[in-house]
Amino acid sequence: ATSTAAPSAKEYTRPFYCSLEDLCAGCTKKLKVTHPSGRETGEQVMMERIYEIRVLPGMQARTKFKFKAQQGFPPISFVLKEKGHSFLKRRNEDLIFDCHISPRQADRGAKLSIPLPTGETYKVSTEHRVPMNSGETMRISGKGMPIRRKKEGGPSRGDLIIRFHVIEEQQQEGRDNRSSQKKR
Repeated sequence: ATSTAAPSAKEYTRPFYCSLEDLCAGCTKKLKVTHPSGRETGEQVMMERIYEIRVLPGMQARTKFKFKAQQGFPPISFVLKEKGHSFLKRRNEDLIFDCHISPRQADRGAKLSIPLPTGETYKVSTEHRVPMNSGETMRISGKGMPIRRKKEGGPSRGDLIIRFHVIEEQQQEGRDNRSSQKKR
């Protein structure tokens, strides 16, 4: 006897987006999916279903959440994408902050306040590191993203890396002119 198995439904893949703050604290996303269904009558009726995804602290972009076919819906995968942040970049568990300083700040030092995705503001001074040059970095341990699979006795968070860029006077004036033109 030959068995005629129903053809497997096409699997769908959809992205969903989380901010750095969501990825730092963890969150639950509810995603609504509509799918055409025309079982008995032959008419196409749109069905809706809400999928709930639990995003754990420290999850990385490209993490897949798979759901099997159920109740007339085909199998579907949701792929985590990271929303861009206005001033922080993520590299694995580390956060990178590009800091633009004037030559005067490079020679005398500067006091910085950096808002972190945890909601806290990290304050740091560069007065002990003068003079500073473009390309120098400062690494602050434990102020990055949560580490999901930490090693025994290892850190629970990544690092905050501050990259310094000394802006010469002409570059600073050009930035000021562009920003004043945008305000008009």
